[in-house]
Amino acid sequence: MNLFRTSGNCKARLHWGKAGWIEHGQCFNGAKEYPNSWCDFGCAAQELDPTRKFEAVADFWQFGATKAGRDYDLLTPEGYRACCSPEGFKHAHCQCVERA
Repeated sequence: MNLFRTSGNCKARLHWGKAGWIEHGQCFNGAKEYPNSWCDFGCAAQELDPTRKFEAVADFWQFGATKAGRDYDLLTPEGYRACCSPEGFKHAHCQCVERA
């Protein structure tokens, strides 16, 4: 799996709904791999599941953003209000940040 994910010739992606994330996704960095849409996905996750009923077991599903020098977690009401709307991530006001 490492060869498929890191090879310059392949750059394969794991399917969101398939097995393998726990074993092979530990170094996954959504904001790096999907810089134009990762935080839109985080906003949708918070809007559709605000109580985190379907929260993942894995800890790499992180959606961080900054706005005016302040850090936000998009999976919180405060982060959603600061950087999200029903239309998605507020790209003009916030910056999606890579996983630390």
